Amino acid sequence: MDGQEMDGNKKDPAPVTKVPNPTQAGELAQFKEAATKLEAKLDAPLPDLDAGQPEWEKKTAARLAAQWQPIDGKAVTDTGLRAMPDKSVQAGDGRVDYELATTLSAETSALLLEILPPDPAPAAEVSLAFSLSEVEAHLGAEKIALRGVHAWSTTVDATVKNLIDGKTDTAWTGDARKKPVVVLIPSKPVGAGELKVRLAHRGAHAKQAVPRFRLSATTDGDLVGGGLPIKHGAWHALGSFPTADGNVAFTTEFGPEKGVDLAKPVGELKWTEKKEYTVGGNNVYPAGVGASYVAHTITSASPRRVTFNVSSDDALQIWVNGSVVLARNVKRTFRKYDANKLVIDLEKGDNQVLLKFSNYGTTKAHQFFLEITEDQGVDLARDVADALAKPAGQRTDAQKAVLRSRYRRDAWPEWKALSRELAQIRGNERVLLDQVPTTLIFKEKAAPRDAYILKRGEYDKRGEKVGRGLPSAIPVPARDFPMNRLGLAQWLLNPSHPLTARVAVNRFWQQCFGIGIVKTSEDFGLQSQPPSHPELLDHLAAQFIADGWDVKKFMKQLVTSATYRQS
Repeated sequence: MDGQEMDGNKKDPAPVTKVPNPTQAGELAQFKEAATKLEAKLDAPLPDLDAGQPEWEKKTAARLAAQWQPIDGKAVTDTGLRAMPDKSVQAGDGRVDYELATTLSAETSALLLEILPPDPAPAAEVSLAFSLSEVEAHLGAEKIALRGVHAWSTTVDATVKNLIDGKTDTAWTGDARKKPVVVLIPSKPVGAGELKVRLAHRGAHAKQAVPRFRLSATTDGDLVGGGLPIKHGAWHALGSFPTADGNVAFTTEFGPEKGVDLAKPVGELKWTEKKEYTVGGNNVYPAGVGASYVAHTITSASPRRVTFNVSSDDALQIWVNGSVVLARNVKRTFRKYDANKLVIDLEKGDNQVLLKFSNYGTTKAHQFFLEITEDQGVDLARDVADALAKPAGQRTDAQKAVLRSRYRRDAWPEWKALSRELAQIRGNERVLLDQVPTTLIFKEKAAPRDAYILKRGEYDKRGEKVGRGLPSAIPVPARDFPMNRLGLAQWLLNPSHPLTARVAVNRFWQQCFGIGIVKTSEDFGLQSQPPSHPELLDHLAAQFIADGWDVKKFMKQLVTSATYRQS
């Protein structure tokens, strides 16, 4: 069977499958149909638009090529560092900090650090794992504060943040053979002058030093903005506004729907700051049947797409920058796992988020949960750069799809709305799938494991190799069934099988009457006792099969029989 022998105490260890109920199955089918239509629309030929893609590729490739300029640095101290022709730096055998110095002629917005395998590369079995504690930078005598670090990659790297956390017991870890890259973002642009960059290997991390690296710099401010994380401002709450019921609250505008002014009262109520509120936390908002509001500001250094994962008690409405992004008029209790997933496009600068809670009084304490995750910055998309670096004729289908999607996003006005709608549907589908129960299943291996006759039963003394088969003594042709677990099940439940149904009904009879029709219920072989009533056993077995192996119906038949009532 395919799958691990031990599950490691994990929830739903593979292989598993989802088992939706009829309502869930219908909703999932609707999501799939809607997503398929949108994908077809996004991928449909657009001859007039697509004609401009080659020129866009040239301009984008030129911009990406100009974004990063390798730094021609020199080792500050004699640490065995050796400059390579490609402006990378190869380390010696010493496990020490690496420090480079260079002169910046223009204001620099960010630094790029590439980890590379040594040249020449060692044999494949030689590990090139590295562990880098910190990256520090100085402009002259002034230390440069690094406020952000991002993996320039299509996958998340959870350890990158350790490069600028100021701790020597944490590190960025990886494999130099994979050539990982990170972008280092200073708190403010670095002016012209002498730049020193130190790669620190401290403590235990000195045992796995970086074998070769390259530093590059950029003056592209948009690139930096695309890589900075969003910032969350203060939270403010207003309410509640009492109403007869939650539906009245949902349909009535009390003022904030038309615009939020935190300094201006709304009727007799004022906005109050909620320092206890957190992103991703269970936050309590004003109680009472009626409407309550929460306002929050998100600051983005560049336009970008984020995902809201939000849940609350009862009805919920959300506006972002004055536009409605969710309106759900329901009665429910707060459940994190029943959250709504919303795809939101943020503007550069401050973005105002307004949440309105319309309470039906379902619970006494009203809570909401808002988690925000952001997509990787547009200008840090390494997949686009990698695709453009290859000649058009050598690109894979995946790379062609990446470039086509990126081009249409930049050049097609409808792309934004269509892709947001598709992402919204996919998000709602994931929310529903999270609620669908799973069940463990068996899965056949692609190639069956070899089996042998073991001499004297000893596992290390293999005899003749044998394949899968079914007992020839049973008069059910084995050739009619596949030689796997499904075939075994089909063979056992075949109506012409003489044992399965008889053994089953005999055990049910034993449960009700204490003794089976065949007394030796565990043995129907040559040494078993004969049935006391063979015709009755055959009749019950045939009826059990005809009823679709319905155990409940069979047991009901037994316990309502005159025989059982007399026992």
